[in-house]
Amino acid sequence: MRCPKCGAFIRDDSKFCNYCGEILNTRESAARPIITSRPREEIFDVATTVRRDLSPDMPKEVRRPVVIAAIIAATVLLAAVSLIVFTAMRRNQRTVVNVVTSPIETESTVPTTEAPPVTEETEPEPHSIEDVTKTDAASSETPAESGGSEPPEETGAPETEPFDPYETEEGGLVFRVEPGKAVLLKSGNEDAVVYVPAEIDGQPVRAVAEEAFIGQLTLQRVCLREGVRSIGARAFKECLNLKEVVIPDSVSEIGEDAFLNADFTIVSHTNTYAYEYAGRTGYDWREGDALTETGE
Repeated sequence: MRCPKCGAFIRDDSKFCNYCGEILNTRESAARPIITSRPREEIFDVATTVRRDLSPDMPKEVRRPVVIAAIIAATVLLAAVSLIVFTAMRRNQRTVVNVVTSPIETESTVPTTEAPPVTEETEPEPHSIEDVTKTDAASSETPAESGGSEPPEETGAPETEPFDPYETEEGGLVFRVEPGKAVLLKSGNEDAVVYVPAEIDGQPVRAVAEEAFIGQLTLQRVCLREGVRSIGARAFKECLNLKEVVIPDSVSEIGEDAFLNADFTIVSHTNTYAYEYAGRTGYDWREGDALTETGE
């Protein structure tokens, strides 16, 4: 049958409506016209249904389960909130404990050193910037300032005046002299044996420039002295009669095609750059640091 108040379908033996709580089987309900249709909003309005279920006219048999369900829902919600709050408090507590205890642990692990006692024989070390400044000022006083008669002694090497690079010739070899080094630029020496000097005008010979001996057919033997660091590209190119070149241990660079079309022997020590260069390029090599006798 239908409820005469809300028009909902209910059981025929129901004493009240499960939707609106209307008490049935009374004269008032029998005389009330039955609603055949209900608004869609009322059917699915949960808040309206709950308010109707909790009305004072609802029987205790219906109102009791609703109250119990509400209590259970509130209990579950309260437990969830309590759990979230407890977890947050635990996390904050761990963070605070770590922040507070870490400086204490650091201080406890740092060894403490006590300052040595001050005696009459040793003066106390200055512990402030002012004390350090006073100590430096006292130590920097000259004998004249402190009342002595002896003037301060001048120390240090005399300053050398810088000079501009220039070219010079020695033994048919042209050098460029620069501050701290000299470079062999080219050779005008037509001797069969050439000894490159170790220094020019007090400056050590550090390098043989590119194409310094290129195309010299009279050149047979060359001796470079210790201190030369590099041999430029094509320095001995087309020296067809070249037989020996003494390369010192100080050489660490040999340019491209430095000995192109030259069939000669490298004279040097083992485990040097010249030794490795001979093995890499296939030139003959022998142990030594001097030329052989020039006579053949």
